[in-house]
Amino acid sequence: VDNTAKLRKIEELEARLSDTETIANRKSTELEKLRVEHSELSEENEQLLEEVKSYQDEWRRLTDLLGNVNHTNHANMSSCKRLETKLDDIEFKVSETNVHIDICQSDMFAKTEALVRDNSIWRLRYPYRRQVWSRVKSS
Repeated sequence: VDNTAKLRKIEELEARLSDTETIANRKSTELEKLRVEHSELSEENEQLLEEVKSYQDEWRRLTDLLGNVNHTNHANMSSCKRLETKLDDIEFKVSETNVHIDICQSDMFAKTEALVRDNSIWRLRYPYRRQVWSRVKSS
């Protein structure tokens, strides 16, 4: 009886050992899959970190560019304001010049009318001088 019990105990222990080996092999396979997955995820994580660094570099570059654009825009606005002021000055001077031209033309017209009127009166009053004047002009 002792041998039979020992044999059963050995068979039971062998069965447990077999089950343990099966579980150990399955766990070893799962562990290997997890290692491969961990390796793939680590590689993907590194790629994502590189991509994030690239986006950060691009963000810095665009921020610098925007700063330059803002500076240039501010400078252009200042230039535009100066040009608008100069244009306003020029328009004012042109307006003043046009008024002055109008006054001069009015004065010239008035003086011309006066001269024509005086010349007509002079011719009527001094016919002899008119004849002399016409001879002087023709010679």
